[in-house]
Amino acid sequence: MISVVDVRLRFARRALKSAFAVVLVTSLLSCGGGSGTNLVSDTASVPAPSASTSAAVPPTPSSTNTPAALAEFWDRYGAKENFPPLYVELITKLLEAEDKVVDKDYLGARLIVDDLIKKIPLIGDTGVEDQGWWAHYGPTQPGKPRPFLGEPGPYAHLRMLDEITRVGISKPMLGKTPIQMTIVMPECSNIIPDTGPTLLNERLNPEIEAVNYKAVRQSLRLFQSYLLAISGGELNLELKFYKINKCFEINKETNHVYNFTEPLLQLPKGVAEKTDMFWLIYPHDNDKGARWNTFSGGISSFNGTSKPVFICDDSWIIKKKAPVQGVGPRTELERRIYLSQWLQHEFFHHLYSAWKVELGIEDNGHPWRDRSTWPADFTGKEEADYYSETIRKRFYQVTPSIAQRLQRADK
Repeated sequence: MISVVDVRLRFARRALKSAFAVVLVTSLLSCGGGSGTNLVSDTASVPAPSASTSAAVPPTPSSTNTPAALAEFWDRYGAKENFPPLYVELITKLLEAEDKVVDKDYLGARLIVDDLIKKIPLIGDTGVEDQGWWAHYGPTQPGKPRPFLGEPGPYAHLRMLDEITRVGISKPMLGKTPIQMTIVMPECSNIIPDTGPTLLNERLNPEIEAVNYKAVRQSLRLFQSYLLAISGGELNLELKFYKINKCFEINKETNHVYNFTEPLLQLPKGVAEKTDMFWLIYPHDNDKGARWNTFSGGISSFNGTSKPVFICDDSWIIKKKAPVQGVGPRTELERRIYLSQWLQHEFFHHLYSAWKVELGIEDNGHPWRDRSTWPADFTGKEEADYYSETIRKRFYQVTPSIAQRLQRADK
């Protein structure tokens, strides 16, 4: 049986041979791409000392280097030769497909994705519980750090690429509508924990700001393309960076609400109004012992509005969370593959909440955890399958659309 994707691929191959195919390779305004405005930190000056940004912003280098990222990964975890050949191919091809997606070569990326799915079927298509390569973390050596690419493995990364390329070969991905993510970074935190030592004047990890926020851009790279795709090729997520020159107290209050609103309220005048979504990155090194029960990151809304706020500590971007994820810093490869999965997880909390009336999907916080509660027309098995099926079987048909409802800034 010839699938819709096969038909579209055949059509796209023919189109690629024509002169019109050049529109498919225009540069995508996302981190790591050309010189779009989202690649430049905001340079607004403000009279108040509580918030500021760089007075001068150097030219933005690429946030990614796939050959270097692969070399670092293999070297960190015991040489490429120690990994099974199919695992090497899987990791390599996932990053190559991501590069093509960022370059808007959706056909080239789709061919890679199709080849991977043929060799390593999607979990929902296997008919068995064994997750095989998706659960494989690579060799474990005594005293050596082990890689962490997600749960299970890099599966969510593939499913995101699957969706991006399905949309990319079927409709224009022009990103005509910009929406803004404002990334807010307090200079320091006073951590008042549930357990462990109090940490006063905990400074922002300098790696967050290094090379024009390179680590943050790597984390958002695939997510930007994913948002463009699931919005029907409409939304171009632009990034603005603000460092707040104040120390904020971060603690667990009696009503279980974390103090994240205050740093956002210190943004220069008009920034919050122009923002569609926020990412608060606060200073806190979990290795120093301060603990807040199970909290490490999440998503909420801003000051009674419907604007989502991603929340995490700076070490979440720089380090793996021991002991579950292993120990040591995240490599570029791990950051690109795993943190896009984390962002997708938190983002879908927002989607399910924002369309609760229209869709009524998320009633118990994490509905995908209990397979028996999934809608009858869903066929997958993993969390990433649940997201893919809600996008295809619910969100693409709902009114208002994703492109419409995610525009929250004052225009």
